[in-house]
Amino acid sequence: MFIYLATPYSDPEPRIQELRYKDALAAADIFVKHHIAVYSPIVHWHPYAVEYKYPGDHDTWWIQDKAFLLTCREAWFLQQEGSHSSLGMDRERRYAIAMGKQIVELPHSSIAHHCRRILVSYPTESC
Repeated sequence: MFIYLATPYSDPEPRIQELRYKDALAAADIFVKHHIAVYSPIVHWHPYAVEYKYPGDHDTWWIQDKAFLLTCREAWFLQQEGSHSSLGMDRERRYAIAMGKQIVELPHSSIAHHCRRILVSYPTESC
């Protein structure tokens, strides 16, 4: 199983989307360093969106996000600038709750702490 990592993305300014992508990438790297499987839609799809000129809206990616939310162990919502107004994160949160997933709301600074909790709670989850 894996952790679904939700972060804000959509913004009319491409520079903001790029900054949000880099922040999500740094967050996902913490999981990798703790040997925990993670899926971050932004990390996965931002390069694709840039290369093939896809819009940055959540509707474009919802079919992928929904499939990963359905199969994840927990859904983690990274609290950063833009997360409280993110329609995509709100949609992901509502769906995860409806699917009975454990929700973790956390600032970037708490990711490592929660990764250690995962390793203790689910020791077979590490690679």
